[in-house]
Amino acid sequence: MKESDSTTKRQSMTPKQVAEREGVTKHTVWNWCHRGVRGCQLKATLHGGRLLIDVNDLERFKAEIQGKFTAAFPPPVVPDISHEIDEILASFGLGDPASEKSA
Repeated sequence: MKESDSTTKRQSMTPKQVAEREGVTKHTVWNWCHRGVRGCQLKATLHGGRLLIDVNDLERFKAEIQGKFTAAFPPPVVPDISHEIDEILASFGLGDPASEKSA
């Protein structure tokens, strides 16, 4: 964190505002800024003694975290077994109700 020379607060939020927006505690936001998560740290600046977080920096942080979690925990691959289900149903004389009505 660096003391900001700029006096603009355009699109900046306090840790409390970020916490409310993201559904976490202020302490969690503080940790994101000071400790980081999986090597990613939320950029924050001090302005007049207040910690401020730029909305764009928050979005970048979230995207970076999401990318790291997605890489570490890829979604499971679910095989398509619908044809096997159709074969099992057919072996019991049961078929697709829609195809039975049209037949």
